Amino acid sequence: MTAGRGIAHAEETPNTNSGRLSGVQLWVALPDAYRHTDPSFFSTEQVPLLEIKGGIIQLFAGSLQGVTSLAPHFSDIIGMELQVHPHQTIQIPLNPQFEHAVLLLDGDLKIKNQPVEHKLLYYLGTCREDFAIASRTGGRILLIGGTPFPEKILMWWNFVARSPEEIRQAREDWEAQRRFGDVHRTQLSRLSAPDLSRFAQANPIS
Repeated sequence: MTAGRGIAHAEETPNTNSGRLSGVQLWVALPDAYRHTDPSFFSTEQVPLLEIKGGIIQLFAGSLQGVTSLAPHFSDIIGMELQVHPHQTIQIPLNPQFEHAVLLLDGDLKIKNQPVEHKLLYYLGTCREDFAIASRTGGRILLIGGTPFPEKILMWWNFVARSPEEIRQAREDWEAQRRFGDVHRTQLSRLSAPDLSRFAQANPIS
């Protein structure tokens, strides 16, 4: 989903579905040249799958080894799920100009003989030309990356902007039901934005 100048959406499970859902929601800041673009939505039933020695890669963003995901993007990024088979080590090439991070999804995994813990995002930094990960019983890990973002970003509630004034305007537009549109055929009620009391300053290294 590309929010662009503003979009509204609902997250709900169809009545015909049941059981536990495990997922990761990723937000990618749009470069200044594209952040006011028209909102849009794209879906696919199957992302590119690469079978490599010791595991399987599902590529949902960017390009790897001559394969490209169909998902649209507005900056240079990479996103994939790595599945490592039991008692195997996989190694994949990385773009050294990207910064990368990994998140354990399930199973057991090690990076340079150090166990990867659950619920922690591991920042790998830049200048890496490859990445190796091993598993004893098998596991899955999320790997994301992209060029270091050149602009300061401010995020508050569901709004991403460059300044407190833009956040304030977005909140006013949301409450007045301007710009963002409405979600039809949903059983959920429209959320109200929290009171706007104060801002944290934009992270100087974002």
